[in-house]
Amino acid sequence: MISTDDIKKLKEMIGAESDPYEIEIEKGTLRHLAEAIGDPNPLWQNETEAKNSRYGGIIAPPALYMSLMMNPVNQGKLSIPSIKGSRGFDAEHTWEFYAPVRPGDIIKVTSKVADVYERQGEKSGKMVFFVIETTLTNQHGDIVCKEQGSIVMM
Repeated sequence: MISTDDIKKLKEMIGAESDPYEIEIEKGTLRHLAEAIGDPNPLWQNETEAKNSRYGGIIAPPALYMSLMMNPVNQGKLSIPSIKGSRGFDAEHTWEFYAPVRPGDIIKVTSKVADVYERQGEKSGKMVFFVIETTLTNQHGDIVCKEQGSIVMM
């Protein structure tokens, strides 16, 4: 059970940001990722077909965004607090895509606590939603993707 003090501590985290995390996107990584997830889309791995697409070359598969988005949290740069006696689960994710990620891009990933709010469940009791917003920006300063995810604690 989450106490009022626990909720207060969580709400104090609103606005807290991770340190930026940067990664250079390599063509081989995109190909290996596409192969690993079994996605045959030529946009991710076939230079000739991708060149003739509206993108004009190879772009990253959507699975790459998910892996990039998890790094700041997984590396402890934005720690999701553990609350004794509570349990949590991944709830909802929304994605906004603005530009493709291409081989050679350097992507900067930052995450922040966007919101913390409570809801009363019919059967589960009090639930606390911990919302993290992650932004991916390329080396030109262009936002390529924003993701907002919720973790529910009860």
